[in-house]
Amino acid sequence: MAPILQGPTKQVRVDCSPLAYISSSGLRMFLMLQNIKDVDFSHDIADTVGAFLAIIMMPFTSSIASGIMWGMISWVLLKVITGKVKDVKPVMWISFILFALYAVKIAMAPAA
Repeated sequence: MAPILQGPTKQVRVDCSPLAYISSSGLRMFLMLQNIKDVDFSHDIADTVGAFLAIIMMPFTSSIASGIMWGMISWVLLKVITGKVKDVKPVMWISFILFALYAVKIAMAPAA
């Protein structure tokens, strides 16, 4: 039995630039990693590592919120470790606790 509608078959050639082969997440990673050159690595270690982790974790987790979470967690932990606890404001403590609980929840979740 032949199909009711049958059209001519023709081959279509599509010329794509090399950028077309980069996935959207790969392109986002490339664009986000360009911001590392703007980080002042001679400044406070907590600020530097917090910013670096936020920039790095955003593309690796495919989530801006997760990148910010890891940046804030590391910033608070490094402020405590370096003895600059007074620099941490109450809203950062609240954010740290909530983000840390969320990170533990993610780590304890069974793999799908």
